[in-house]
Amino acid sequence: MICGGRGWLGPSDGTTDVPLNVQLRFSSGISGVELFRGDERVPADRVDEGGVAALVPQRVLAPLTKYSVRLPSTGVLSTFTTGTEVDSTPPTLGAPTLQAFRHPVVDLSSCGDRRFEFFSLAYGGQDDRTAAGQLIHLGFIGSTIDDIALDAPALGTTGGLIIESSNYCRDQSTLPGLMERPQLAALAVVVDLAGNRSAPSQAVQVKGCGGCSGAGGSLAVVSAILLPLRRRRRTC
Repeated sequence: MICGGRGWLGPSDGTTDVPLNVQLRFSSGISGVELFRGDERVPADRVDEGGVAALVPQRVLAPLTKYSVRLPSTGVLSTFTTGTEVDSTPPTLGAPTLQAFRHPVVDLSSCGDRRFEFFSLAYGGQDDRTAAGQLIHLGFIGSTIDDIALDAPALGTTGGLIIESSNYCRDQSTLPGLMERPQLAALAVVVDLAGNRSAPSQAVQVKGCGGCSGAGGSLAVVSAILLPLRRRRRTC
């Protein structure tokens, strides 16, 4: 099953005015992704980067043309229509805002007791060609701010950097094992549809580590909410 932020990342279905140098992004666990113009397969190279993969066309796409993204097993994942220009301008970011939702046990009569933990980092990302909701947030993590490595992202999500772990009826985790981590720090690099990357965001100590030095940056604006979750229902 492919849910937003956990499988197919972008472009989302029906997007128009897509840059001619678009790169398709999805979770690295998905295999067999292909790009088509009509019934003709478009040559493209797959690039894996930690938990996120990209399908990069070998040439810029044709202008004002409809393309489809397909999987052999499930058919069409997404369709989009190109614009008339390439995009070479990276996104920009603001200060991060953190929201946290945690509860050790969620009582669900249909699935039994389930645990759930959720963190969302928003950066006010902006781009001249890619809508905010389609910007892809690559998450780089560590136990503390000081040991975040930028070699490969651990996850990729849309709509902000969504770090969650849940076995709520079915696995919906963007970062499996999150609840077992006593400490977690994160930062994001935001990518537009053309693959242009922002500078790394300010790093945030998401959970734990009250005695850390904070070197490398601290959270400027925090909106932390700890809520009990009762019979929480989620859809893709």
